Amino acid sequence: MINLIYENHCTSYYLSKNQIAKTNIGFNSASSTAFVDLKEEKFFIFANHKDVVDCREIYERAISKTGISLEALQNYRAYIFLNFTLLTGFAELSNNPFYFGELDQDNLIKQDIPSYYFSPKSSGKGKLSIFYKNDELCLLNYSIIENSLNIKLEYLSKQSLEHKDLISNTLKEQKTTQVDKKQAIAKLHALLENQNLECIHGGKFHT
Repeated sequence: MINLIYENHCTSYYLSKNQIAKTNIGFNSASSTAFVDLKEEKFFIFANHKDVVDCREIYERAISKTGISLEALQNYRAYIFLNFTLLTGFAELSNNPFYFGELDQDNLIKQDIPSYYFSPKSSGKGKLSIFYKNDELCLLNYSIIENSLNIKLEYLSKQSLEHKDLISNTLKEQKTTQVDKKQAIAKLHALLENQNLECIHGGKFHT
């Protein structure tokens, strides 16, 4: 369980698992600490080794405690740290699709800076594994389109670029379909207004 601690004047909310709490809140089995700064509109997450952070659930939990909307919180600038190192993303290794990081002189992934591996799903979201020195962090429901938690991955390989384009086009088609459905319903309502309709038994009724 992770505890919720209120700052003076309730302008910020601290989530910590190691302090006495007024309210309890759970983030799966993760031991991460989250801090929402309402005044500065910033969202901080401090993760530890072996933590599992659900990019969707952590927002839902914060919303339930702060009372602000999902849309508003998503507009906050997010910062996520692994053992106090800010995670910002990296460029993809050209010969290793979905691996992001930097190679050393021996052509091995550097361990002294964060590296990332994305396991994609058809939905466009997936698991992002992050490695830094001897530490590891797992992000669930990471979106390659939204750059969840402000981690920006630069795609360079043909495979990853095709996957990103496919997801982007699929999302656009879904939005277009939703808009078309809403417009069709609106037109139907307009047609029904002030119309005399005849039922199958020959009777009529007015809308």
